[in-house]
Amino acid sequence: MGDGVADDPVADQLDLTALNEAYPETLAHRMGVRITEASAQRVVGTMPVQGNTQPYGLLHGGASCVLAHDAVRRLRTEGLHAVRLTAGTP
Repeated sequence: MGDGVADDPVADQLDLTALNEAYPETLAHRMGVRITEASAQRVVGTMPVQGNTQPYGLLHGGASCVLAHDAVRRLRTEGLHAVRLTAGTP
């Protein structure tokens, strides 16, 4: 690969449904965070803007932090090792 990240066979066996339902009492779950892709190379998650906004209707900065934190936490919980994290919008 050239980026220093080895292929991880555990990533190919992740059950995303189980991963998303594993922690129903967490802040991330209440905010609607859903993991849509997870591997040793990257994790992709979504979160609705509606319900997670500032009074002006924009996504709250703290909500962005919850999304990033939860993505990394779930990778670590599943035994995967994220080398780097990129958060933002395309």
